[in-house]
Amino acid sequence: MLEVILPLDAAVAQTHANLRGTFYLVITMTVFGLFGLMLLMGAVRRSTAEAQRLAAEAARAHELTQLKSEFVTLVAHELRSPLTSITGYVVLLIEGQGGPLTEVQRESLGIVQRNGEQLVALIEDLPDISRMEAGRLELKRTTLELARLIQEVASSLRPQIEAKGQRLTLELAEALPAVSGDADRVMQILTNLLSNAHKYTPPARSITLTARGEEGLVRVSVRDTGIGLSPDDQACLFTEFFRAQNSVTQGVSGTGLGLTITRALVELHGGEITVASALGQGSTFSFTLPAMPVIGDRHGSPGKQGESVRATERRKR
Repeated sequence: MLEVILPLDAAVAQTHANLRGTFYLVITMTVFGLFGLMLLMGAVRRSTAEAQRLAAEAARAHELTQLKSEFVTLVAHELRSPLTSITGYVVLLIEGQGGPLTEVQRESLGIVQRNGEQLVALIEDLPDISRMEAGRLELKRTTLELARLIQEVASSLRPQIEAKGQRLTLELAEALPAVSGDADRVMQILTNLLSNAHKYTPPARSITLTARGEEGLVRVSVRDTGIGLSPDDQACLFTEFFRAQNSVTQGVSGTGLGLTITRALVELHGGEITVASALGQGSTFSFTLPAMPVIGDRHGSPGKQGESVRATERRKR
């Protein structure tokens, strides 16, 4: 009997020991589990608090951007009128409306005129920059006949281009596709690019503007034979207030905002702008605009995209 009881006692003791070990293990795991849960909850609370802080900062930054935009627009409006008046009277004085001028007086007035015009250009650009930053730059879209807008911009700039002895050539496809866009903003894009080509091209050289339809879009390119751009300058070209670092560009008035605004307007229309340039070989700025689908071509096949609605109607007549 004793021989039977002793193994049973040993088995019971071993079982108790195993149970105690399991109990301690469960307690330990539970404690560590609770500790881990507390750490996780703390991390979640910290993450939530950080997210709330960042959201509050973003809301505050957006509010400050809106206030800055409104302030810049107000200041620009208040400064535009007196500056325009000043530059206008300077022009009258240069033309001799106030009496004969000496060469020194004419040169001094010329400096005043150039700086006044630069300030007017800056004031006109600042509201657009502020609206871009605030996300409030909007388009008034209509169906546009791009060839007409190009010819209108070219006509307005041709006198100053020809006064510099430059040659402006338009190479427009016979029937450009119609595009959807804001007429004033598209003309602003064209004016900025053509004006830059005029400024940075020496006298007696050529500027060429081309426009053609491609698959689903229209591509407009302004090619000059000017000073060109280095790779480093091209990398920063669309940055606010950037001016190329060479003696020629530093001698030309400008705000460094025109190309920034131009790119924003092109992208707002759903297009893209690119530049190809080399020092001493001129530059080519190209931008695209989405073409309107041709009426009667449900699939918008490329073969018919070269015909605008108006061109089709003229042939029917």
